Amino acid sequence: GHFDLIMWVHVSQKFSVNAIFTEMLDAATERGGHQFSNLDTLQQKLEEELNGKKILLVLDDVWYHDSVSQLQLEKIVSPLNVGSAGSKILVTSRSKDALVALGAVRRIPISELNDSVFLELFMHSALSGANIDERDRNVFAEIGRGIANKLRKSPLAAKLVGGQLRMRPDVDFWRDAGNRDLLKDTRGALWWSYQHLDEQVRRCFAYCSIFPRRHRLKREELIKLWVAEGFIETTGEGGEEEALAGKYFEQLVS
Repeated sequence: GHFDLIMWVHVSQKFSVNAIFTEMLDAATERGGHQFSNLDTLQQKLEEELNGKKILLVLDDVWYHDSVSQLQLEKIVSPLNVGSAGSKILVTSRSKDALVALGAVRRIPISELNDSVFLELFMHSALSGANIDERDRNVFAEIGRGIANKLRKSPLAAKLVGGQLRMRPDVDFWRDAGNRDLLKDTRGALWWSYQHLDEQVRRCFAYCSIFPRRHRLKREELIKLWVAEGFIETTGEGGEEEALAGKYFEQLVS
């Protein structure tokens, strides 16, 4: 490819330079589990891995506010100084100040989705693959337009709310959703979607909150933990529990 190494790191509002460097090192070495108590040692190891390579670093969701200093932002990109010519940094942010602090040479504003594109996105999430008779599809489509208007062009809300509607092809359920002002706010839409997950799926999802931020677990590890905790109830053999847990996992990450 054009780059020797591509690293994608989600930064978010609250971050530590140590955690960002560790994530970069994991990406550079293609393995996790790195632990360094000393930031200088971690940076040295990271620079050894990056030295002389043509790198693309994507820093996703960078914020700049009172608790994040310009020095912190400059620090997280400093290891790329050892990269070869042609290395690039791509930053996504809701804040122009963050881009200025990082010395961005080019800014590409992203406009919100227009009404028709957002409606198409929502309808795809809500109706694609749904078990709905073609004669009833127009009824659901009409109700869906009203729901889409409430979501205020949030792609995340469209995907999550649409996913719940697709699993419940019931006119009354859709109409009830359309009457919920909670959906006008993205967080409200997230909460509504969570509340309509199956009880066992909610339990599995809530369990994930016990792990530290940025903690990584393999799919198989998490499934075995859910089963061991007794979150998966089936009437069959033990192997069926892991199969069902796997379906829950796919539902949560889809």
